[in-house]
Parts: sequence; structure tokens; C-alpha cells
Amino acid sequence: MKIALVGKGPFWWNFRLEYNDYDGVWAINDQFLYMSEESTKVFDMHNFEWTIDDCLKHYDIMMNGAPESEIFNAAALKYGLFETKTKVLNKRGLPLISVKEYEFIPTSASYPREQIVEEICHGDDFLTCTVSYAIAYAIFIGVAAMDLYGISAMDDYQSQHPSIAFLLGIAQERGIGVGINRDGGSDLLQSKFHYGYLETYP
Repeated sequence: MKIALVGKGPFWWNFRLEYNDYDGVWAINDQFLYMSEESTKVFDMHNFEWTIDDCLKHYDIMMNGAPESEIFNAAALKYGLFETKTKVLNKRGLPLISVKEYEFIPTSASYPREQIVEEICHGDDFLTCTVSYAIAYAIFIGVAAMDLYGISAMDDYQSQHPSIAFLLGIAQERGIGVGINRDGGSDLLQSKFHYGYLETYP
């Protein structure tokens, strides 16, 4: 099984160039809203039963030090999307992997977190973002290959980079093919310079 894992970064739409090569297209968070009918599975590790207060607490932690207005706007957007995402998921009948199973989303399933942390992450809870959860899940079910589009973990998402890179390394070690679309500038599994092998100057 070969999958495309699609985030919201630049050039995420490039997966369409190889679309016929994939057995599944997995959307990260609300990315499925922008992908017409192409998504086959959705990963969203935000609790669809959160209140606005829960969202505020979440973003206060995630955006520590950001202006209150920015935190509130992010929380309000996340909260406002739950109803829209639920309607679209149910209309399309898309499988949703999330923090729990929801009665109001019949296609939802609870992420097997404890089992994956133990079997894939060697007991280390190193799942820091939805992309990490999706990659670990792909390893867990034994995909043959995965290509990443619109996923870079740069700029505001740099804190997610180590977890994603760690899991991609595990995937490669297990013989899973990993492709990274770099049109958006992704530096996952890539160094901009070769430490120790740089030309030196007086």
C-alpha cells in the first residue's frame, strides 16, 4: 500500500501529479476540506467535543508568548471549524482517526495511541503533532511507501520537526519508502550544509 500524506503547507496540491499511484490519500486536520473528493482518510488529533474554553487552553499552550488576540483568533477558528468538519465528514463518509470515537461521526475511530507508542516509538511518547500521529499510524499498519506533500515543519511549526524526522527515520529503517515533495521548501531529512565537510576560509 502506498499513501500520500497531505498537509496544508505550500504546494500541497502536487500530490495530484502522482494521484493514480496512491492507494490512499490521507489528509491532515481540516486539509480534506480543500481537497475535493480526493481524501480517503482524515487524521485530526483535536477533540471535536472541545468548547471554546478548551480551544483557548490548547492554543495558550501551543502559542506560548503570542499576543492574546492571536491566541483567541486561532482558538475561535478551530472551534468554528468543528461543526463544518463534522458535516463534511458525514456527508462524504470519510474515515476519521482522532483522539476518540464520536457518536455523531459514525466513521470515526479512536487512535491506538498506547499500542503505537509502545510498538513504533519504543515506549517514548514522541508524538507532538497530527503529522507525527499519521506517520506512526502508517508505520503501524505496514504501508509500503508514503509521500509527504505540504509538510515542512518550518517557521511556526519547527517544534514539530524532530518528532516527524524521528518517525520518518523509523519508517525508512523498516523498509518503508519515504518521499518528500520539496517544492514548498521542506527541509525534512535534509541538511542545508554538511557539517565537517565545509570549505574553510582564512
